[in-house]
Amino acid sequence: MAEPYRTGFDLRTELRVLLGRVAWGDHHRRLAAHPVLSGLRRSVIRRWALAADEVELDPGDVLLREDRIGYWFFLVQEGTAELVKAGRKVGQLGPGDHVGDVAILGFGPQPALVRATTPMRVFVIERRAFFGLIYDQPVVQRRLLPDMAEGGFAAKVRELRAAATADWRRVARSWPQPAARTTPLSFTVVRPGRSVRSSGWPFPTLLLGQPSGPARPDEVAVRQPVPWPVRIGAGVVAVAVLVIAGFAYHPPMMVVTPLKPIDISQDVTVTGTPVHGVHGRYLLLPVRLDRPSAWSALLAVASRRRRFPIRGRAPSVSELAEVRRQDEELFRQAQQEAAVAGARAAGIDVHAGGDGARVVQLAGSGGSLALRPDDVITAVNGAAVHLGSDVERLVRGHQGAGASVLTVEREGRTVFVPVPLPSGREGQGRLPVVLETRHASFSLPFQVSFRSRPIGGPSGGLVYALLLADMLGSRDLAHGRTVAATGAVDSSGVVSAVGFVAEKGEAAAGSHAGDFFLPAVQAALVHQASLRPRGVLSVDEAVRALLDQP
Repeated sequence: MAEPYRTGFDLRTELRVLLGRVAWGDHHRRLAAHPVLSGLRRSVIRRWALAADEVELDPGDVLLREDRIGYWFFLVQEGTAELVKAGRKVGQLGPGDHVGDVAILGFGPQPALVRATTPMRVFVIERRAFFGLIYDQPVVQRRLLPDMAEGGFAAKVRELRAAATADWRRVARSWPQPAARTTPLSFTVVRPGRSVRSSGWPFPTLLLGQPSGPARPDEVAVRQPVPWPVRIGAGVVAVAVLVIAGFAYHPPMMVVTPLKPIDISQDVTVTGTPVHGVHGRYLLLPVRLDRPSAWSALLAVASRRRRFPIRGRAPSVSELAEVRRQDEELFRQAQQEAAVAGARAAGIDVHAGGDGARVVQLAGSGGSLALRPDDVITAVNGAAVHLGSDVERLVRGHQGAGASVLTVEREGRTVFVPVPLPSGREGQGRLPVVLETRHASFSLPFQVSFRSRPIGGPSGGLVYALLLADMLGSRDLAHGRTVAATGAVDSSGVVSAVGFVAEKGEAAAGSHAGDFFLPAVQAALVHQASLRPRGVLSVDEAVRALLDQP
């Protein structure tokens, strides 16, 4: 006796189902050759192959019983069977025929007994799987129910189910009514036939297909879908793995995030010289660089935040700590040089020294000069250059005598670079280059201390220089306004480029700053409508711009 129809999760069966989604063997080819399924796409045939078992029957074996619930749908490959109704033969089945669909679709009793008259080989499909296979297949529907109107599958099913109601009443009247039931009813559903191994199964060594020989009747079990608790649990696990992987994986990229601006107007303490209070705000504009998780990277892409790739191996923890330490040291050095530049802008005599002016960048029309980055100007018309500011002073003083000649150290040799006669703004004696003092040394006639901030890099130099020029000078520069600034500053007051000015401009605009001072070569990178970018080449130029405003 075959084992009753059973539910549950079987690993071997489920693995077979998974591999069956991509397999294509004799089992699939025989299904595709049946008239009910011929001409269908391979993807559809695979769906039927997952639900269809191939079985053999002997003469006399019963496939379906008259007036019983329909559990099975059969596609006949080989052999014949007879249809018997009320003890009388009413028809015959042969290769290419099918049976069982009317009782399944109409939920009615089997209209006739189906019994094998010769050895048979058939495909058998359980009723629940059968419903899932035909609900979206109009071609199969028309082949099973050729008398239905075009597009009338639902109407035909309703017709069959209405007829089934009358049939079940007739069947119920014919059943004997026992006086009393002493034992509970027990229903079992046994799949007919013996399982057949498909010779074309592509994964025989995995033992995931059907058995190698005819199966014993007590080994036959109907494959069941994965239970809903298992499906939900697997889905929860998959989502959890995806979420954890998204937080654990860090793509090779960095994301720039502008932070809240910091008001440094109370961060500086000066002793040893008179100072006056600051009437306004000076904003330091920090940004943060992060290597984001996968989820944070998606958020950065969606919000269009600036990002750039990391090439090569990721730095170690110790290397990151060393980079952080160097950045913090650069910030402290920028504060000291800003103190010198601010004092010089306020008219205080600062003893500063150096041995030349190094070209940091060419600004504006500076490309017309025969200078290159990292050139060191050591003299102008024979006069020695010690500070970066000496170049502008010496060129301005020589304007009436014609063009100037710069003595330049370049890659270990000395070259002479002519400076054309300036015009327009350059006629005021300014060269379109960014210079810094090489080997700068200085001493202040007062003491200055800064509040510690967990910030790195040199970009805070300009805002600290403007703050100190306001504190040390005789005139109020801020005048109640909010001043935002970014830029590297050397001891001579020269302003050079820094990174991420566009992001800093966003932060400045969000803090209601009216003017945003930044290096002249980067002024075109800021486009906030509520912000006025002011590109400057020196601290003196920024101070004059503040004084000229009402």
